[in-house]
Amino acid sequence: MIEILIVAAITVLIVGVVAINLSQSHTGGDLTNATKQIAALLREAQARSITQASGTTWGVHFDNIGTAAFYALFYGSSYSSGASANYVRLPADLCYSTPAQGTSTNVIFSQISGLLSATTSIKLQTSNGCTSGGTATASSTITVNGAGLVSYYLPHYLCPRQESNLHHLLRREIFYPLNYGDNTPPRRRALSVL
Repeated sequence: MIEILIVAAITVLIVGVVAINLSQSHTGGDLTNATKQIAALLREAQARSITQASGTTWGVHFDNIGTAAFYALFYGSSYSSGASANYVRLPADLCYSTPAQGTSTNVIFSQISGLLSATTSIKLQTSNGCTSGGTATASSTITVNGAGLVSYYLPHYLCPRQESNLHHLLRREIFYPLNYGDNTPPRRRALSVL
C-alpha cells in the first residue's frame, strides 16, 4: 500500500514539473514571436515611409490604454483607427511595460529618409509582471534609434550547468582580461626542455 502511495506521489510530482516547464516555454515562445513581429512591423512602416506609400508617413501605434494591449501599423501624422493598415493584439500572457499602463506611443518614420526624431523603446514582459507588485519572468526590448535602426533584445537563459561551465571557461588564463577585475598577473608556465 505504501509503495502505491510513493509511486502516485512521484508521478504527481513529475507531471507538475512537466506542466510548469511547458507553460513557461509557451510564454517564452509568445514573447519571442511578439518581439520579432513588432520589429518586422516597425521595419515595414519604415519601408513604407521611405517609398512614400499612399503619399504619406507611416508608423506603428503601441496602445496600453484599454484592457487588451495592441499595436497597429498606420499612415498619416498621427494614429487613428480609420488609418490603420494592420491591427494586432498582444497575446494574453504578455503586456507592455513601456508604454506604461494607461498610455500609448506612436513611432512615426519620416518620409524618404525613414528617420525618427528621437530614439524610442518598447518593452514587453510576461503578464505576471503586469499586475501591481508582480514580477515578470521574462521581458524583451525593441529599440528604434534616431537613424531608424530597428533592433531588439531577447534574453537567453542558461541552465545552471551551462552557466557554471561558462564561468569556469572565462576564468582560464586565455581569457585573463575577462577575469572580473582580478588584477593578479597571469601565471607563467615553465618551458620544458626535452
